[in-house]
Order: sequence, then structure tokens, then C-alpha cells
Amino acid sequence: MNVSRKSPTPIVGISSGNPGDRTMSLGAYGTFRFHEWVARSNPDGALADAYGVFRNRGAALGWERHGGSPEPASSLWGIEEGDVYEAQPGELAAAFQVSRTDAAPDGVAVQAFVSCVSEAIDRLGTLTLTRVQILVPPEAVRDASEASSSGKQLAAAIHDGAVWFLFDDDRAEARMHIDLRTRLEGDCGNARSLRDWLMDIVADGRFAHVWTLEEDVTLPHTGSHSLSFDGRLCDRSLEATGWLSAFLSDGAHRNGFNCPLEIEVTFR
Repeated sequence: MNVSRKSPTPIVGISSGNPGDRTMSLGAYGTFRFHEWVARSNPDGALADAYGVFRNRGAALGWERHGGSPEPASSLWGIEEGDVYEAQPGELAAAFQVSRTDAAPDGVAVQAFVSCVSEAIDRLGTLTLTRVQILVPPEAVRDASEASSSGKQLAAAIHDGAVWFLFDDDRAEARMHIDLRTRLEGDCGNARSLRDWLMDIVADGRFAHVWTLEEDVTLPHTGSHSLSFDGRLCDRSLEATGWLSAFLSDGAHRNGFNCPLEIEVTFR
């Protein structure tokens, strides 16, 4: 099996984001090996077309906007970049980047994006995940009365998505560290409010089968627009990480973070 190792292409990070940016990106780190039959079909050493696999899978499910065709009312994004790489432990194994559409409903786009990435990667090889970075674009500003009427509100898609993990093997549970941050200055939300919202959700217990906290959420420093915490996730997968990222981004935007967010999950 002779598959060449390409140099990873950098993806857009939080440092280059701005309040109007629609970029959504994912970098997956860990060990990645192409399936034997994928490598065998590329005897000249050319790598499989991860971009095409992702794009066509997304189009088949109604999520991807095709280049020359009318945009479906339900499309969530248009792909910009997509690649996978043979990787040693801790190296960048996959990088995908899309531009989100106006049609993307709350709580849906992040979960769908990460699920589509996961399916594309699984189709081409085997990933042992160690770290995931996800850049989430700003959501539409929510009605103030909706945001304040309940400290435990969430997009319906978040509730629905959590049901998927009810049937996980509890032996697959993984320890993790979460960093949620924005490097933009100015009025980008209230990290203390988000921390309190998270603690309320945890105390409620409705998502305990998906993730739990190991200790209180911490604020790195006074006035920070970021927070971090240690916890446990139901399994070490992109699917579970995608749901958690959708959950965190929904909560962040409900608490005033109307700017691009970077969510980093590191497994321990």
C-alpha cells in the first residue's frame, strides 16, 4: 500500500474571522490511514478525492450547494476546501471548509457539517481522533425575549440530535478538554453568562448521556470572551464532537456571542 503524504492545507482560523464571515471549518487531528482498497485504487500515489466525496455526499442529502445549479432552499453550505492526509498521532489528518448559506437553521448546520465530514473520512480510511478544531460563523441575532425567557432554551435540533447517543456503549466514554474562544475585540458576548447557562444545563441533567462536566467551567481572565472546562463525552468521535459543538455554539449565541467562535476539543 503506497499512498503519498500530502502537505496539509491550512484552514481558516478564528484569527482571520470577522463578524460577517460565513466560513465554517474543521480540522481533525490524530492518526489516519487510508483503507487498503482505497490505497490500492491509487497505485500512482495520488490520494483519494476527499473534496469530491464530501461534496457529493452533502449534495445527496440536500446540504451542499452545487456550483452550477440553482441553490436548493434547504442547502446549508457550499464547499471551499476538503482534504484528508495520512497522519501520525497528533498530526492534522483532515481539513474541511465551507461557506454557510442563509438557509441554515439554528442547531442544524454545525451537526450536519461535522456528520458529513465524518462520513467522508470514514469512507476513505480510519481516523483515531485526538483533537478537533471547529470554526463556527455567527448566527442570526435572536429575539431578546426568546433569549431571556428561559435560561435552558436550546434549538430543537440540539434536543433531537441528542437522542442519537442514547444507544452508545458506555464503555466508549472519553475524557476531554474544551476551549471556546474568540479573538475579536469589542462586544462579543458575556462569557460569565454563558458559563452560568452551561451550569444550568448540566444541573438539569437532560444531556448527561452525551456529556458531563468534571469540574466547574472556568473563565481564563477578567473580561475574557473565552472559557474552558474538562468533561466526559459519550465517545471519541466526530459525530459526538459535532453535537457538542452545535450545543456550545447555540448557547454562546444565545448569550451574546454574535461573532465567529472557535471550539477546540482535546481528548485525554
